Amino acid sequence: MAALPAGLEFQQGATNGLILVRGGKRLAIYGDPLGKIARAEMVLLTHARRDVNWAADELIARGTQVMAPEGDRFSGVEKVWEEIFDSKRLHDYENQGTKFGLKSFGSVRRAERLDWEGVVIEPLSTPGYTRGAVSYSFEWGGKRVVATGDLIYAGARIFDLYSLQDAVPELKLRGYHGFASRMAELIASLERVLATRPDLLVPSRGPLVLEPGIEIPNLIEKLRAVYSNYMTTDAYRWYFGPDNYVARGRRILGKRALEGMPYAETVRKELPAWMKIVNNSRLIVSKSGEAILVDCGSTKNLEQVRAWQREGVFQKMSAVYVTHYHDDHTDFAQATADEFGAALWSSSEQARILREPANYRMPCLTPNPIPGLAPWKDGEAREWNEFRLRSFYFPGQTLYHGALLVEPKEDGAERVLFVGDSFTPSGMDDYCLLNRNLLGAKLGLSYCLGLLEKMPDCLLVNQHVEPLFRFSKAQLGFMRQKLEERRGLIEKLIPFDGANYGVDEQWFRLDPYVKSVRRGERFLVQAVVMNHSPGVRAFEVKLELPAAWTRSEAKRKIRVNPGEEKAVSFDLAAPGEAVAGVAVITASIRFGEMDLRHWAEALIRVS
Repeated sequence: MAALPAGLEFQQGATNGLILVRGGKRLAIYGDPLGKIARAEMVLLTHARRDVNWAADELIARGTQVMAPEGDRFSGVEKVWEEIFDSKRLHDYENQGTKFGLKSFGSVRRAERLDWEGVVIEPLSTPGYTRGAVSYSFEWGGKRVVATGDLIYAGARIFDLYSLQDAVPELKLRGYHGFASRMAELIASLERVLATRPDLLVPSRGPLVLEPGIEIPNLIEKLRAVYSNYMTTDAYRWYFGPDNYVARGRRILGKRALEGMPYAETVRKELPAWMKIVNNSRLIVSKSGEAILVDCGSTKNLEQVRAWQREGVFQKMSAVYVTHYHDDHTDFAQATADEFGAALWSSSEQARILREPANYRMPCLTPNPIPGLAPWKDGEAREWNEFRLRSFYFPGQTLYHGALLVEPKEDGAERVLFVGDSFTPSGMDDYCLLNRNLLGAKLGLSYCLGLLEKMPDCLLVNQHVEPLFRFSKAQLGFMRQKLEERRGLIEKLIPFDGANYGVDEQWFRLDPYVKSVRRGERFLVQAVVMNHSPGVRAFEVKLELPAAWTRSEAKRKIRVNPGEEKAVSFDLAAPGEAVAGVAVITASIRFGEMDLRHWAEALIRVS
């Protein structure tokens, strides 16, 4: 390749490889994805991503020494997978990606200054895409070359946005609430690379970056444009106030002015006479003595409901309505319904995750399934005493979300829409990228805004916000505009042909996510694909199994319409000689120019 000095060999594939050749010896960065070299003295890895580091497997198997950053997850991973199976996938507010390796590396040399055949290779600390990533900078043939991992993709792009979700400890911000907050580290890392005055960047995926002095500043500007857009409608501002809001903005945007949407009108601070509140649960009380509880996620809430019944606030509980699957809304939903002999209601679109949470890898999962659920169809209406009730699919804070409209039949009474956690008076509750907040005119929060525009006089209840509030027509239009702008910004930021590939970590997943089986037992695993491309896509899925495991077919092809989620099943069996414990199954997927190895996983506990 003309851009590379003699002695550098670039392999572009599903993962890239950069081979340094000098004096008959070879050093590989990332690995040997095309299998062109028999051996290398050393392989340098930039970050702990199995979808990248598979390219080094054959070299490592042949005894090649590994250099890798200490700050990333290269050891102890077997224990981590066990912990994820047992508990870490539940009540998860850290919300970190799980595309690290399946097995710990053996002897790994920590990334440090290396003098190889007279070439000085300097590791640069470049966290961002992962917490502990490094880049490798060296001079070769009169050019400064930097191997940057997933720090940048050619065209001033990055591979996705959701991998940047993280905590901000100094602001007491958990990972769950940190919308792409590692963007600050990513930008600092890009500036650190730029300071080396590179002539050429070799990313771990995609083409070479031939004009780093142009592409790095362009990428930084694109990142800041996305974050600035997000901050205009940030729901978190309502909870933590203006100082926190400004501090979060400055981490990434510097002194750039923040343009937050004016707060919605808090129409009434006192509750309607028929509504009671305890923490993030609401009780709807009928004059008949019947009641409906909206969400129940804690013993404290349940204890207060018991007290209200003892005090005569209500005599009979008709139902528990669940707005969305998050643990702080569902942990005690089934127990409450059982205790009071109540029905269990939700929108139908979230029924499966409520009944079978173990099939999913999503934030804030409850360990307590809700098998007694009787879901409502989208838009279904029912009469209940002096109220009309209507349930909606409402993919706001998460894809798996509903809303309950309560309309007192009394003339002039205010309609109230229970929107779960989807909005606060300062904007939209989309600060966790792993919640699957899809972008598009008829998707996600835009879809919810469309419903609100049809209910202009409706008061909103966020389960964590005490005053009832209402957005103006202008505010609804502003939020819709910002979402559409964000979709366009992200389309320019990632190498996929749809913005939602960059914000939806679960566009390709395995179902169930966790399962316990016995040796020799047969079971099914589904590969589930959501097509975020504008047209019909043909996907090829390949299941990657531990040694000696069997399957019905190694590969399956599936055609998926745009916006559709479709599944293909694999018939598996845990071998009789399988080692007891957690086995990790992964799946690779190919479509168009994308070839993503070991992209999704499922955890199978064998006994």
